[in-house]
Amino acid sequence: ACEGETLDFVVKYQQTNDDCTGGVSCTAQNTELILGSCMVTSGTCSINSTFNADTTANLGGPAFQPGLETSLSLDGCGLFLGSELAFRCGLYLP
Repeated sequence: ACEGETLDFVVKYQQTNDDCTGGVSCTAQNTELILGSCMVTSGTCSINSTFNADTTANLGGPAFQPGLETSLSLDGCGLFLGSELAFRCGLYLP
């Protein structure tokens, strides 16, 4: 049903940094990030992306810097067709 449609890969997460303004930890709550998009062709969709975003800059904290701790808590992810969830992603453990 998605043939010819564009799907967005969306990740929902929280990011905590250990060295924000005043040297305290800070957390960016309920962050959503589109990591890539693809068009479904012959029943397949392929996305190749990287994740390197500083979502706590507005809180005064750097992220992914040498010597600093950044933790990510994945709340969910999926492929969206517009604003509708088309597929929910998960972990495969063989």
